[in-house]
Amino acid sequence: MAALATVLGIPANDLAALTGVDPTNGTRDPWCPAVTEVAKLIWDLRRLTRGQMREVESQAIAMSKRA
Repeated sequence: MAALATVLGIPANDLAALTGVDPTNGTRDPWCPAVTEVAKLIWDLRRLTRGQMREVESQAIAMSKRA
């Protein structure tokens, strides 16, 4: 629940209240800077076409192999 709430940009407790689903009691802080940046990236990717997403995936794989 916390991860989905982070991607949506709303507090997990608010999402839980809206959905009626209890948030999990995870140990990670869903608002830490790295999680927030990943959520922003996911939000930015939402308008890409399937072909563009494949290109992003290919580039990410290539970058991870260099690291």
